[in-house]
Amino acid sequence: MRVLLSGFILAMVILLIPAVAESQTAWYYQWGLLPDKTLDLLIGSSSGEQAYNTIADLSDFNRKRDPDEYSGTLFESQYVVRKLKEYGLEEINIERFGKTKLYHPLKGELTEISPHPDRIADITDLPFSLVPGSPETDTDGDLIYIGDANALLLARSDLKGKIVLTSARPGSIMNTLNQKGAIGVVSFYSPRPLENELMIPDYKGGGVSRNGSSALFVFDISPRDGTVLRDRLLRGEKIKVHASIKFRNEEVDIQVPTCCIKGSDPAAGEIIISAHLYESFSNEGANDNISGAASILEVARVLNSSIKAGTLKR
Repeated sequence: MRVLLSGFILAMVILLIPAVAESQTAWYYQWGLLPDKTLDLLIGSSSGEQAYNTIADLSDFNRKRDPDEYSGTLFESQYVVRKLKEYGLEEINIERFGKTKLYHPLKGELTEISPHPDRIADITDLPFSLVPGSPETDTDGDLIYIGDANALLLARSDLKGKIVLTSARPGSIMNTLNQKGAIGVVSFYSPRPLENELMIPDYKGGGVSRNGSSALFVFDISPRDGTVLRDRLLRGEKIKVHASIKFRNEEVDIQVPTCCIKGSDPAAGEIIISAHLYESFSNEGANDNISGAASILEVARVLNSSIKAGTLKR
């Protein structure tokens, strides 16, 4: 998202202060070029709750994108434009910069066939459980545990036709797994498995082609679920799983919602405040970086409403 401030004061960057958590606030951020009364006005007019609501509306949970969005306007862009209109901003546009290709999963299921039929991962439940770029497949395979996939263990393991369970980052071992004939990966990697056993880090499938031409598919599951499977395998259970994946490659506009707050001097130039609204087009990112776009929306609301109310000089 981008907001243009034509001929406006440079010190406006301090407006982000109210949205920052107490533990992240530095005392020297309180000083700027604006009078104290103006600072008090801006701080008092800001709402961390409204910024939070924007984050919740845009990325409360990961969702499967509506297919109609690919040929039109993406949900996030529609939302930002709607909010800017609600706040009374001017010159609201969605700028489009060509096309980018996108992996659009239509189906992504990993199920246990035996000994206990069960649901392991499904994009209907968690869209990011299938790593983008995984190839289409409809296959069965034995699940085997390869630990953190160290080189010695991989060298002596028979992986041909197997689906591997690992605590390693898939991207770091994809080439080796492919050379040894594995057909798929189930990863429960996490940088903090003991602190948050339900957290599934995104984008740890580096090394998987983004267009579906990879040789191996990759599913991500939580440390909790991965540990259960690991312990069963270490006890000697023979687990067979079925993977079913379908996808379509889409093209989508690169979309940048913009608006403008006009200053008093048209010749004074522009100040641009920006943040990326899309972490990617298939996976939403609440902190990286919808929170940045939400902060900018709040800056735009406070500045515009204060100017229109006459409490802040244009």
